[in-house]
Amino acid sequence: MNELNNKGELLHESCSRYDKWYAVRVSYSRELTLKAILDKEKIENFIPMRYGYIIKTVNVYAS
Repeated sequence: MNELNNKGELLHESCSRYDKWYAVRVSYSRELTLKAILDKEKIENFIPMRYGYIIKTVNVYAS
């Protein structure tokens, strides 16, 4: 079970005592650019993303 300590840090048996996670805000559609930078610097990261398809219908009107 995950718990937070008094500093708001996540405590879990799989995390070491010194693991810290930070939220980062990036401008529109720059998530993968940030991931590439963090990967290059060998900084462990996780970018939650969801891919899906949107099917739109096209209305054709006869004149």
